[in-house]
Amino acid sequence: IAGGRKTMSACLMLAAQLYGRHQDRVYHVLVSSEFESNRDFYYPPQKSVPIELRDKDGQPYIKETKYAMINLVPIPFVSIRDQISQDLLHEPRDPATLMLSLVKERPYTLTVDITSSKLVYKNLEIDMMPARLALYALFAMQKKDCKKEQTTCRDCTDCFLDIQQVLSQQGQITELYTKIPRTREPSEMKGYGIVSLDPENFNSYKAKIRKDLERGFGLYALPELAIESVGKKGGTRYGLKIERERIRIIL
Repeated sequence: IAGGRKTMSACLMLAAQLYGRHQDRVYHVLVSSEFESNRDFYYPPQKSVPIELRDKDGQPYIKETKYAMINLVPIPFVSIRDQISQDLLHEPRDPATLMLSLVKERPYTLTVDITSSKLVYKNLEIDMMPARLALYALFAMQKKDCKKEQTTCRDCTDCFLDIQQVLSQQGQITELYTKIPRTREPSEMKGYGIVSLDPENFNSYKAKIRKDLERGFGLYALPELAIESVGKKGGTRYGLKIERERIRIIL
């Protein structure tokens, strides 16, 4: 595509297809040739005014704007907004991210294997430090055990926990930690680390888990695998967005 306006039009058309609603329409605006290239004419004003035009020989002449003919030609328009995850529609995204979200893959299972200290997803597996795995397993179990009855839980956050609810699960986190091979005895870690979770080290563990997931499964796996947050400061809740049916836990 040559020319700035042509490139811009192509980008706007792509944006319309990605973000436009099914009832929206796209039109090609056709303007009378004598008015089209005139820099003083953008659209017919409500009250006609005379403007200077040029004939085919470049000679000036005056003509009223009421004689300008404007035609709207419908352009075939297919909206794919409904096929894009709602998570990607809350703010502008680059075209590559939106297009990749349309690639439909079979729904892979996330396996949290406590016995071997691994996560398995898309035929890939990563080792995770025991402390991080114990915390991640808590959120996986929280999602897996959700009893809410609905067809899909992809956009549901009812099972998300606020920080106080997370900290109240310290006993379960410690129990999960002791089941992971190559861990230190909780008595050796009394007062710090994963056996003494607080808001500060929770955020640190959460950030490191995110890096582990990105390293092992790639950037585009994060929206459903990472521990995500919802809500405003003071009411923030945390959880996984992957569907509970796709979670497998080995204890």
